[in-house]
Amino acid sequence: MFGRRGLRGSLLLKGSLAVAGCAALMPQHTHSASVPEALTLPQVGLGLWKSKPGEVGEAVKTALRSGYQLLDGAAAYSNEIEVGQALAECIAQSIVMRDDVVVVSKLFNTHHVWQGDRSRPAAALAKTLADLQLEYLDLYLMHWPLAFEQTDMAAIGGLRLENGTPNPKLVMEFEYLETWREMLALKRQGKARHLGVCNFTVPTRTLGPVRYPHVPDRRGARPQISSPSPA
Repeated sequence: MFGRRGLRGSLLLKGSLAVAGCAALMPQHTHSASVPEALTLPQVGLGLWKSKPGEVGEAVKTALRSGYQLLDGAAAYSNEIEVGQALAECIAQSIVMRDDVVVVSKLFNTHHVWQGDRSRPAAALAKTLADLQLEYLDLYLMHWPLAFEQTDMAAIGGLRLENGTPNPKLVMEFEYLETWREMLALKRQGKARHLGVCNFTVPTRTLGPVRYPHVPDRRGARPQISSPSPA
């Protein structure tokens, strides 16, 4: 589901076949003066969105046995514990080695920096690593450029109402720069080897004064969701 070809001085994300209900990427370029770190993403991977409890683990094991080397997950998918168990089993059985698998997760809106509380991104990544039974992520993405005051969606009845509209109890604000700074700190600690963003529109893809050599932007291409074309 991810495809990437590293070029000196630029980064290209190209759309490829979606699997397991996860959408393909839109073509995306992010330019920089140099690309000191290279992350090679397989052109096809296992998307874990909407993978059901009791099924996602077997899907991961089947994918890894079949030669898949990319797992695209997120804390918001609520299945990282089962994914981690399956991945650990495959590593223990020498089906794969840890360094052979690109593991992607995403920081959800519930754990952005909120009104000065800078502890939330680190807490989110610590839980993701514990659930996945890993010491580091290959790629950690900011899921959306929005921050929620609430950290527990279940406590307010979920993210959306039964008719699909956003829960009116949500308190949110447009925020990503301070959260990005905290993600950079987590990268420096070795907990995420590469960083990126998801679902950013053209104007918000710039991270202003917070610089990073290259920023992957994962965006879904689905008929029911309209998003501006990449620049």
